[in-house]
Amino acid sequence: MKFLKNILSEKTYDRLVEKLGEDLVKQINEKAEDFKIDVAEEKFIPKSKFDEVNNQAKDYKEQLVDRDKQLTELQKSAKGNEELTKQIESLQEDNKKKIEEYETKLKEREKEFQIETSVIQSGAKNVKAVKALLDPEKDITEQLDALKKSDAYLFEVSKVKDEAGGDPNKKTDKPTPDEFAEFRKLR
Repeated sequence: MKFLKNILSEKTYDRLVEKLGEDLVKQINEKAEDFKIDVAEEKFIPKSKFDEVNNQAKDYKEQLVDRDKQLTELQKSAKGNEELTKQIESLQEDNKKKIEEYETKLKEREKEFQIETSVIQSGAKNVKAVKALLDPEKDITEQLDALKKSDAYLFEVSKVKDEAGGDPNKKTDKPTPDEFAEFRKLR
């Protein structure tokens, strides 16, 4: 996987390879594969830590499913005992509630992550400030577009530069030396 190639423009990547050499860039790419970007914190976390947390969440979910199976088996064996049957049913209800809460929290976190990712990709200068202005129940893209128009100061302005490095959007009243020379030839 080409980590640097994914985050740099092709021209910048080629210049980096030219300056550092292919071996060093290859080593950087190999080391970078062990990291994932945590967009919410805007910092790197080791891939091993990411995998550990992911696996832990899967384990918890499997444990809840196993408990439900155990309770069902226990309920079958406790068929004449009303009090024990009621306790088992109560535990099953608690497990269902915990599963629902867990899934609700996961959906909320996923939605929060999507909103934050959209805000970061929009070029917001202050992610928290822009997020505070958004209604999570409405279309985030539309809200961001509206904010860019009404409160443009909250977002980075990307300046496109031409080949010479100048800003093509900048209007100047003074002619460039080349334009001045062309003008003198016309006289």
